[in-house]
Amino acid sequence: MTVIGVITRGKYGHRLIETVREHSDFSVLTADLPEFVPGFIEEPDEYLEGLNFDRRVFSAEIIITYSLHPDLTSAIAKLAAEAGVRSLIVPGGPSKASIPELKKISEVSGMDIEVDEICCS
Repeated sequence: MTVIGVITRGKYGHRLIETVREHSDFSVLTADLPEFVPGFIEEPDEYLEGLNFDRRVFSAEIIITYSLHPDLTSAIAKLAAEAGVRSLIVPGGPSKASIPELKKISEVSGMDIEVDEICCS
């Protein structure tokens, strides 16, 4: 069975979790980030350590992260690569992710990373 990991932040990501569960036979693992985070996070790895962040999400084959923050997205990508995640999807577009950093992580790890503007109507 395919396992999808969804990292939510505030209201973002919950509708996706419901949709995947209702319309597929995929298993879904989740981890939550707080709705409000600092604009700049100097040590994102340490910041994640200080949260009640469920790292079991990194046992998924594919992760969709609604971190919506360039510092957190890069840290999550590193953790996902280290855990052997095959693909990372980053909604929100380039303003929510450090594209050069993600490209480097992808090249080194072989993990597919897709960053897209995804809007719902």
